[in-house]
Amino acid sequence: MVNRRSVQQQHERAVVRDFLQWLNPRRGTRFTVISEPNPPEAIIRSVRVTRWCEVGDVFWNDAYAQDLFSYATPDEVHKPIYPGPYSSMDARLAKRFIKVLRKKLEKRSYDKFRDEFGPGYLLLPIFHPWLTDERFVACKKNGRLLKEFTTEGASGRSI
Repeated sequence: MVNRRSVQQQHERAVVRDFLQWLNPRRGTRFTVISEPNPPEAIIRSVRVTRWCEVGDVFWNDAYAQDLFSYATPDEVHKPIYPGPYSSMDARLAKRFIKVLRKKLEKRSYDKFRDEFGPGYLLLPIFHPWLTDERFVACKKNGRLLKEFTTEGASGRSI
């Protein structure tokens, strides 16, 4: 049996690293990773504050996730996504985004880190074969789908 955990861990480290490379120059901070308790993926510290980061991948669908991970995992046979046709791709992506976000917000495993370090960063990289800036804006503007999401039951978390 192939173990994807190491591939997943490398991916999560890369997401946190990319986030810090984006965050630090924009906020004038110097966050670095000081621990990887998993969950959350990383505890980060700057000169003044310590925070935490959790990664939650949003894949367009399960078949696309399997395509990407099977390609990246050594000794695993690549399972490419089926050729299509596809419909309602933006709506499916928006629903999956909401599902992943809700699941992450409802998790209790971050509570001790929130209590110790304060707010954290939830990083949700989106994986979609045809996602462009325009498509992302269209998904974001789809109020009907986004109105379905509430933070009730998410143990006081907010977006």
